[in-house]
Amino acid sequence: KVFFTWLGMNLIEGEETSIEPGKVLSNLEIDIELLFNPDDRTYNLPQYTNRTSLLDDDPLTRWDEGVVYIWNNFYPGVIKVRCENDTPGFGELCILGEINTAWDNFHLVDQSLKSETLSANKAIATVANQVANAEKTLTDAQRDLDQFLNNPILDMEFRTAQLESAEKTLDESEIDLENARLTAPFGGRILHIYVSEDDTVGANDSVLRLVDPTDIEVQSSIEPKLISYLNTGQAAEIILDRYPNEILTAKIKIIGELEEQSSATNTVPFSLEILGPTDLPLREGLTGQARIIIGQANNVISIPNEYLKELNPEKNTGTVAVLLPDGTSQDHPVQLGITDGILVEVLNGVNEGDEILKSNPN
Repeated sequence: KVFFTWLGMNLIEGEETSIEPGKVLSNLEIDIELLFNPDDRTYNLPQYTNRTSLLDDDPLTRWDEGVVYIWNNFYPGVIKVRCENDTPGFGELCILGEINTAWDNFHLVDQSLKSETLSANKAIATVANQVANAEKTLTDAQRDLDQFLNNPILDMEFRTAQLESAEKTLDESEIDLENARLTAPFGGRILHIYVSEDDTVGANDSVLRLVDPTDIEVQSSIEPKLISYLNTGQAAEIILDRYPNEILTAKIKIIGELEEQSSATNTVPFSLEILGPTDLPLREGLTGQARIIIGQANNVISIPNEYLKELNPEKNTGTVAVLLPDGTSQDHPVQLGITDGILVEVLNGVNEGDEILKSNPN
């Protein structure tokens, strides 16, 4: 391209582009210093005003005389054939400097292209060799297969092997089909299905929600001051608001830690497990009341709380006014047991059938 810029000519690719610029100029008998002699530069243009071109090109030379003339007479700056270290000064153009720089750049690119071409040719040769080997392997395999199929002795063994392979494939397919079935770990009621037909699911994706109607828990809470009355496994009764006439037996399953819901209300959560099967259609979200049995005594003497006097909560003792046969009364000290707030168990101090008087401070 630099030759075309300065001389209006193109080099023959391969034949002239593969040799250094100085030799190209020598072979073409081009004297750059003569063509671009600064003494020949002129700005006398009127002599060309009636010409069809500034200067006719000589067909006997490779360069274009018109291009050279334009450079010599129209470029306003300084044109030098050679510059110190091929580097032009300010406002200067250096012909050989540009030609040599272009040659160096072209030579590097040309060498890189030749190297890449060589590598590509080697790769193509390698692939071609691999293809030839693969074709030969395929031909040999086809020949061996034809010989095997045409051998009557081996035909029965081949058919037997085919049958065994088909049976193995069938067994594997049946196993895959069985593994594709989703089997719940327990029987229960499906509350929600998360996927639809033709959906793609992964190994850990949830596809449905299943509840066990025989394993039902009730969530509740209690004031911290009453937590000491609760123990895991303790019996309880549950009455649901939806079914007020039904009593469900239960036991305490888990007792949690103190929850700080607000500055005014602190509660301790706990859960109860409903015991035994029930015909009630229990659903998530039902509400009700839980009665915790903190003590139980059967076939014991009990009296109403209001008949007690001189009650000592620390020793769990008190006195009861027992009516005597003569109509008078006598205070009997009694040892108390459990109470539900209405009745209190009397461990000793009175007997079954005794008549007692209600405590009256007046």
